Amino acid sequence: MFFSFLYFRTNCPKAILGSDISSQVVKKTELSLFEDYSPLLCFYAVIAMSISNMPMFELFPPLFKTKKIEQWTANEFWKHLKLSKKERNRFNRQRMYRLLRKLVEDGFLTKETIFVNPHFSTFSETSKLDQLREITDTSLDFIEMNHSKEETQKKILMLEKQLESFSLLEKKFPNSAIRINTEKNKCIGELTSLNAYSAALNCILTSM
Repeated sequence: MFFSFLYFRTNCPKAILGSDISSQVVKKTELSLFEDYSPLLCFYAVIAMSISNMPMFELFPPLFKTKKIEQWTANEFWKHLKLSKKERNRFNRQRMYRLLRKLVEDGFLTKETIFVNPHFSTFSETSKLDQLREITDTSLDFIEMNHSKEETQKKILMLEKQLESFSLLEKKFPNSAIRINTEKNKCIGELTSLNAYSAALNCILTSM
């Protein structure tokens, strides 16, 4: 069943549909990623679609739930995130700046330049930020698992093509058949593991 925008509108609570998202045009190709899943989870996924794949995104919804963003500098965001040592190794300020710019572009935050020092800006929330506050941990998992499934499918497709190439190589270079077959078996093993992982992800996603 194709998860159409009409299905999305008729299955989500009216209070939620009163938000800005109801006026947005959502691409069918994006919605098809969430086919057959919970309408409410799909709603939150669509809200966060354009930013959920950005590094550090998962750290922001919990921050928004506990804080009101009024004239925060980028440095204040960095302090309030309270990154662990492990997280600081994964993330840096440049990634946070890119995410803040995206939040401004998508209308979740506004940005004002400090005139006394044009190199600094402050950020304040808009009413649209409440949409991100509604995103639950389960919704974040749902979004990340969909991304993982999409990436896994790309790897599976590549390995399937690679497997076809090994078969051609065996015929073209029979003297190297043993070495080619060894690599072919590695490819088959990796492909089997990825198919199993993809199937497990799909089981979890369809049960949410």
